[in-house]
Formats: sequence, C-alpha cells, structure tokens
Amino acid sequence: MKLILSESSKKEIFISIFQLLKSSSSIIRIIFKEDKMYIQGMDNSHIILYEVTLIKTWFANYELLSSEYSSICLDSTIFQNVLSITQENDTIILYYDGSSEPDSLHIDLENSNKGEYSKYFKIPLVDLDMELMNIPDTEYTADFSIPSKKITEITNQLMKFGGDTLDIKCMDEKIDITSSGGSCEMLVSISMDDLSEYSIVEEETVELSFSLNTLNKMCLTNKLTKEILFSVSNDIPMKIAYYLDNENGNKVIFYVAPKVKNDD
Repeated sequence: MKLILSESSKKEIFISIFQLLKSSSSIIRIIFKEDKMYIQGMDNSHIILYEVTLIKTWFANYELLSSEYSSICLDSTIFQNVLSITQENDTIILYYDGSSEPDSLHIDLENSNKGEYSKYFKIPLVDLDMELMNIPDTEYTADFSIPSKKITEITNQLMKFGGDTLDIKCMDEKIDITSSGGSCEMLVSISMDDLSEYSIVEEETVELSFSLNTLNKMCLTNKLTKEILFSVSNDIPMKIAYYLDNENGNKVIFYVAPKVKNDD
C-alpha cells in the first residue's frame, strides 16, 4: 500500500480529518479498498459513530495490490502528532509492506526545497478486532446547512458558560440552539433565511438534546468544508456531514446519539 498527498489543500483536509478523529477515538482503523480508503469507528463511550470515505482519485497516488493486507489499526495521537508537523512544501507519503500482515506504518514527509529537510517516521500498528457496522440510509425530518465557521463560533461561545447540554429545536421558520446546565442559559435563534439550506417536514418539530462537549469536538475545525450539513429526527442519532469536494463520495460523517431526557 502506498498513498501520496502533495496538493496543499488536500494535505490540510487530511490532517484536519485525523485531528477530528483523534478527539473521538484513541485507536483508528483504516481499510484500504481497491477504489477508496475507508474509516469507521466509535468513540469509547459509544455516543459517536464516524465514517470517512476518500476515493482513490482524491490522492496524488493510490497503490494497492489485491494480495496486500487491507486493514490497519493505529494510535490516533501518534499518527496525528506526525501529521501535525507537516510543512507547506512537504509531500506526505504513507506506505507499508504488503507481503504479510504489517506491524508498522511508514510516514515520509519529503521536501525537496533547498534549506528544508525531509523527515521519515515508522509508527507501530495496533492489534484490535473491530467489526464494521451496517449504517442504514435514513430519511430525516429536518436537514440544514450552516457555515462551518459559524457553527464553530457558536459551539465555542456556548462552551464558555459551562453548560453540559446543547438543545436543538427545529421548527418551520427557525432553529433554536440553547445551552443549559451552566452558569446561565444562552439561546441562539437562526432564521431559515439565514441558512443556505433548510428543509423540514411540514408541521413537524424536532427537539433533541446532546452533550455540548461532544458537539464541540465534532466542530473543532472549519478547514474541511465551508458548510456542514446537519440531519435530525426525534429520538435517533444526529448526522453531521462534511462533503469534501465536488467529487462524488469524498466525505466525513458523524452520527451522534442524543441525550436521554428524564421525564421526572
């Protein structure tokens, strides 16, 4: 297996993806298929399910032999620490020996510019049995798209007041986002006219509560996409989707379980 990333914007996206995943999981499983790189996993508390799909043409080079070992597990912190020191003119090269089950992943940060230095890493892989889950297609009651910069600002502001819960209420004409459980309550009211995309089943209302800290982790960066698509229905996990470019299939998706409300 050998992957190469040389385009600056895609290197930034790739690094940001693993920054997000590191906040969810200590171990990440990467599956290399003939036509794509695929990642799926859950956080330790089983609140978040995530999946990442990068089609082979998204990379500058994607080589995979049918006889190669196609799945590896790695420590997300170590991997992200290596990626985080990538410089602007570095080319990222990932590879492992495909002749048998690999025990390490090579990461080369190659730089041919005068005065710059190439760096080479070899990180150990982890043995972990992780079964893939079947994620069914779901029709949601409401879908809305918010600029990633805006939702990052909102969650950061909500975090300042010490609340542990984020409440979302989707109605015909607006969406209310409220923090609760902290020093004070903060309400952000978003008119449908201020959203680039908003649809909701007629005469329906969606009311859900989530861990504010968890939602903040999912919106740590605005480097993946300009817009984030949220899909919600009562009593099922919220879908948070980053569609990376115009190429069909390149995406990062999180499914976040809502908090169970106490009726007393």
